[in-house]
Amino acid sequence: MIGFLFLSLLTGVLELGSVFYAWGNGFPAAAILAFSLPYQLGNLLFLPGIVTGKKAFAAGMCGMGLLAAYAVSGSHQLLGGGVLAASLCLQAARSAHKGECPSWVKRSFRVAGFLLSPCVLFFPGISVGICLAASFLALGKPGRARLAPKPKAHAFQVSPVMVFHQMHYFVYAYMMPICIAETVSRLAVGGGRMAGDLAGSIAGGLLFALSWVVYIQPQKLSEQCRDIPYRRWFFLGHGFLAVVMGALGAACAAGNLAWMAVLWLATGLGGGTVFCISRLTEGSRQMDLSFSENLGHVLGPLAAVLLAYTLPGSEEAVLCAASCCFVCLTLLSALWITRKEGDYEKT
Repeated sequence: MIGFLFLSLLTGVLELGSVFYAWGNGFPAAAILAFSLPYQLGNLLFLPGIVTGKKAFAAGMCGMGLLAAYAVSGSHQLLGGGVLAASLCLQAARSAHKGECPSWVKRSFRVAGFLLSPCVLFFPGISVGICLAASFLALGKPGRARLAPKPKAHAFQVSPVMVFHQMHYFVYAYMMPICIAETVSRLAVGGGRMAGDLAGSIAGGLLFALSWVVYIQPQKLSEQCRDIPYRRWFFLGHGFLAVVMGALGAACAAGNLAWMAVLWLATGLGGGTVFCISRLTEGSRQMDLSFSENLGHVLGPLAAVLLAYTLPGSEEAVLCAASCCFVCLTLLSALWITRKEGDYEKT
């Protein structure tokens, strides 16, 4: 269990650290968002029952080769390839033990990883190498560890509710810590570029971690309020989330950093009801939503890259507005499936 939680911590380091690396190296907004994709693609490409331990181990060895080439050339693309391989290996190494640990505990260690994510900005090759090495140890040599079993035949059936929910988050989430980091970095510029990058990435990572602390709370609260149906939790939470995302977009358009931070943290109170999606209907309960979740993880940043590229200069407001639209699509798709499948008494 300790090893699994350490790997969960590393996923947080790698995910947000990749974004800070791109920011610290002066990438434009669209490119910063694009550099979040290797981590998410690694998650998506790990398909239980298809990617075996040996295949994951081989991918990790390729990642080590890319890191060695990065050390010589300094190519950002090579580092991105290493991040993708490390992400896939981390998911493979964690897969067999995910069901043994409560979700809020796993997420708590990911939150700790977000706090350590600035390490990737200052020690990119070493940080990604540690992720790969830890995965190798967990997978065994050469990748003989027990992985998650092959999912049932219906497992890859896409859930629009989950896809839209994940797109709502990932279309805007990486832009927020960068906005905070950029602001704090400018205030700390008197200490030099490195001091500014350090202060900015720490501040951005701290706010990102705090947003996840809030995000964890609805599920913990639901465990104490068992008389409230899951379906009601979902619609109340996501209705609240739609309003907050609209307000966050307005705060971004106005450039009010204080309200941006407050509203960003408040989004977790609504978004944290994601755990209810599997309980919306009988069909939802039977589905394995991991593939839909990972698909949304990739489509969200892709949408963010397209929007940031076509509408430069107002990324925060535009991406928050897009997020609000995806929340509304989440609600509409949930309403559609609940009406289609009828009442589900156990929700």
